[in-house]
Amino acid sequence: MMRFVAMLRDSLKEAVDGWIFLVMLGLSTLLIVLVASASVRPLPAASAVPDMLPHQAMQMVFADRGQASRAAMFMQSQSVENVATLEKGGTPWDCDIQFTLRFQRGFPGMPAGIEMEGGKDLKDVKRGDIKIVEGQAGLFADPIEDAARFWAASAGTSAKERPKFTEELASDFLAYQVAAASGLKVIKVVRKEKGVYEITARSESRLRWPHEPSLFFGSLKLPFARGPLGDILYNLESGLVSGLGAWVVMLAGVIVTAGFVPNMLRKGAIDLLLTKPMSRPLILVYKYLGGLTFVALLTTITTVGIWAAVGMRTNVWFPGLLVASVPIVFYFAILYAFSTLVGVLTRNSIVCIVATFLFWIAIFLIGTAHSVVSELDRVDMNLAGAAPPGGDGPPDLKPPGWAVTTTTVLNRITPRTRDLGTLTDRVIGSGLLSDGEQERQRKKTMNVDWPEVIGVSLGYLGAFLALAVLRFVTRSY
Repeated sequence: MMRFVAMLRDSLKEAVDGWIFLVMLGLSTLLIVLVASASVRPLPAASAVPDMLPHQAMQMVFADRGQASRAAMFMQSQSVENVATLEKGGTPWDCDIQFTLRFQRGFPGMPAGIEMEGGKDLKDVKRGDIKIVEGQAGLFADPIEDAARFWAASAGTSAKERPKFTEELASDFLAYQVAAASGLKVIKVVRKEKGVYEITARSESRLRWPHEPSLFFGSLKLPFARGPLGDILYNLESGLVSGLGAWVVMLAGVIVTAGFVPNMLRKGAIDLLLTKPMSRPLILVYKYLGGLTFVALLTTITTVGIWAAVGMRTNVWFPGLLVASVPIVFYFAILYAFSTLVGVLTRNSIVCIVATFLFWIAIFLIGTAHSVVSELDRVDMNLAGAAPPGGDGPPDLKPPGWAVTTTTVLNRITPRTRDLGTLTDRVIGSGLLSDGEQERQRKKTMNVDWPEVIGVSLGYLGAFLALAVLRFVTRSY
């Protein structure tokens, strides 16, 4: 144990002596101070409710009453009108709120819809069979009808087999969709006219109520970043820790630790180490753990500092951010194992840095390509309301089968660092994001085999270290 502590102390001393460590410590301190200067202000109901119901969240509909992973995009537009608070006093998120939702097919400047005979599918309609309809009439006179029927049916059900549209179905669909998009608890839905519904709801969570953030203790307002408090904190913590912070820490970690093994193998240094009563495998493993401890220490300081600053400024204390440092350190452990192998083979710090960066970029691109292709393959784009008259319908956005297969295979046989990043975001979002948003995150990764992700990543880490130890043991110094 004392030998390990001695090797660890040497590795940390080597890292701390470098100017990069001081720069990283300074950046971490600057981030923590910046977060500590942030504040949030709750928005009044008239401004908050429209922000809680963005177009995209209302247009994306999941089949099987929201339980299926397959979705469709319905291109109706909506407006929020007549927002009123039914109770006086108290905080905005503790009061019943009433507002009107008005839906319209398409967007301003585009036809409301197209009308055709025989109920044909759009792809089967020719130019002479259709006419432009202005206003609320036309294809699906009530713009919410198509989306509600898709939502109520099982995934893959054809349009003819979907449930019949009823006012009860519309109420159930809107209650679910509004709750999933905004976090509001819908109490009542009343149809006023075609495509117009009066909603009574309550927000029982401060985290789901829109706020406006500011920096430097309120002197710099950030209206473009306003949104639910939970989303603001999630974007802040995920962006600074899982995003920018993780990349900067790993970038500095790769540069700082790249010289650990080559410096240890220099003439004189290695001779002194080999005279000590310690086996060669232990020497290399302890050196590896020393570099890993350096990055873990830096990550922990940054994570705990940001978590404490957010908690003190907003009185929101969720432990997800603290746990998120574990996947980040694990991610770096894979990169550092590869760097250790290259260091033993080449004994050159520059080669270690370049090779590790190339390896990092390769697995990042593979993971990103797999994520994008999988998402395109998962979502059905229903753009009927936006299709041009007489056109051939929307373009096929689905990727070819070979692209799906290739990216899936490459992702499965390489370290799953993209999935580790997704896991980090899910951990941070737990407790901050709405139930609907957390469910969307879960659906995106519902086919991810987490034991396989951890197993494959550990397999690469172990293989890199094993090859490095084998070369170190068999080489003459």
